[in-house]
Amino acid sequence: MIEIEHISKRYGEKLALDDISFVVRTGTVTGFLGPNGAGKSTTMRLIVGLDALTAGSIRVNGAVYRDFKAPLHEVGALLEARAIHTGRSAYNHLLAMAQTAEHLVIVGKGRVIADTTVKDFVAQASIGATVHVRSPQAMAVRDALAGPGVRIQSHERGTLVVHGLSSERIGEVAAEQQLVLHELTPQRASLEDAYMRLTGDSVEFRTHVPDLAGGEEILEQAA
Repeated sequence: MIEIEHISKRYGEKLALDDISFVVRTGTVTGFLGPNGAGKSTTMRLIVGLDALTAGSIRVNGAVYRDFKAPLHEVGALLEARAIHTGRSAYNHLLAMAQTAEHLVIVGKGRVIADTTVKDFVAQASIGATVHVRSPQAMAVRDALAGPGVRIQSHERGTLVVHGLSSERIGEVAAEQQLVLHELTPQRASLEDAYMRLTGDSVEFRTHVPDLAGGEEILEQAA
């Protein structure tokens, strides 16, 4: 539905977008994310013809926006931060990007740094995450799991938080030692966690209090 091919945008000496390409497919809700100054608003303005491209091409429904006879019947856009709910926190905006979006395009410093599904994005960020273990033989489980690179914490009786082993490996060790497990739960990263890890080095303009409100837009596709 939206095809963006090798677009660049320069404002004087400032290169706001640097050879960006991605496709927003029909029938898919795509989240468009990035830190302040990443190039999100510039990209959106270019899509709807409010700024001129320095290089590349953009097509919406197979055509250039300016060629539509009735463009507002083809594309709707809310480009300003004040267009979103002012009482909603940045965390809750991302929580809504996790429940609504199926695909993510993330930009940083004028480049695409991720183009993937929400599921795969969160799964990748969850690699190496902790595993919550509950067992009536918790101390025996701890001893069986101990080894190089493994860190185990216990916050309450009968529970362990294991760092450095997958849930699959923990289950295998417990079975080998004939130890009973009542719970074995890998702790998955949230979309917020995954987003912050990826974009931490891509923030161009920082404030004393992190503010992601207005830092995301939804490109919502018709079925």
